[in-house]
Amino acid sequence: MAGKTVDFEALLKRSDDDLLNEVGQLTADSCRDDSSLEALGLGAGSLGDLGSAIFKRLNREAHELICGDGAESKDERTKLKKMLSLDAPALSAALTSVLIYYFAVSLPIASLVAVLIVKRVIIPTTEELCSHWAKQIA
Repeated sequence: MAGKTVDFEALLKRSDDDLLNEVGQLTADSCRDDSSLEALGLGAGSLGDLGSAIFKRLNREAHELICGDGAESKDERTKLKKMLSLDAPALSAALTSVLIYYFAVSLPIASLVAVLIVKRVIIPTTEELCSHWAKQIA
């Protein structure tokens, strides 16, 4: 993941737990010391718990961007809904770009979270995406 390209096909084959652990590890590695994590309220728990917390937050934000009804993101929402016809690796790449652009997330973390969203939300349902996604967040 340290290189400039991301192999989304390989990421899609990894287990959710493995992806969440890596999100947690990358987040922990990006903090200079343990006090940075504690200041964010993320000091306790395993790397998987940290990865899960990061995923839940970004998942909620991405849901609001794609499925919300705010006028400020209407154009982006229209473009993103058109992308839902892409295959899983291409959709993961597109969603990675969204996470980086809108939420200033690093490429490695955005890539992992995008793959988790595709695996857990988009692949299971395409017709009722927003309805299903809202249930997954709740």
